[in-house]
Amino acid sequence: MFSRWGNHNIARSFVGMIDDFYVTGKADYEIEFEKERVELWTALHREISQFTRLKGITYLEKGCLHLSCSDFGETYTGGHDWKNYRAKFSVTPMVGEHHGVNVRVQGAIRSYAVGLLPDHRVGILKNENGYRILAETDFDWHCGKEYEITVCVEENHILADIDGEVTLKTQDEKNPYLTGGIGLSVQKGSHMSCRKITVS
Repeated sequence: MFSRWGNHNIARSFVGMIDDFYVTGKADYEIEFEKERVELWTALHREISQFTRLKGITYLEKGCLHLSCSDFGETYTGGHDWKNYRAKFSVTPMVGEHHGVNVRVQGAIRSYAVGLLPDHRVGILKNENGYRILAETDFDWHCGKEYEITVCVEENHILADIDGEVTLKTQDEKNPYLTGGIGLSVQKGSHMSCRKITVS
């Protein structure tokens, strides 16, 4: 806002405080990483827009978010109160044998993941301050190839589809996570990239 005072233009700022801010309704949006940016928090602290990171290295390159680690790395987005939704991830394993897409993320120690696992396996995992496999099957995945992983969560049911070639499902009967955001995860020195995420 500018005002005229004498012969000089004076720039004025307005600062306001928001007491409460609410977002309601079902998630329905798409993240295309070619449209995201690196946010510089300090000289050494950088994050990818719309995401927060637990561990690992994240960066943007050729329209994709990259996540890599020495021991493990995870990055998250979305709402802690999201309930039933469908999340579709376009991901490419680059290096290593542990690549995951996460749903119902409730922080660093609670979430579900659909993971590309060693020995050409794919599984649905539960993070209870450490991941354990709830369901798994064979899937001949390879580094350098993009996969479309779709995960549907409905109450305590989890359904995963990889490229329309393999389907996994499970029902978590013991202390299920019924709300939470989405994310990406890698372990044991793995590196993956993600081009796009759609949530509906």
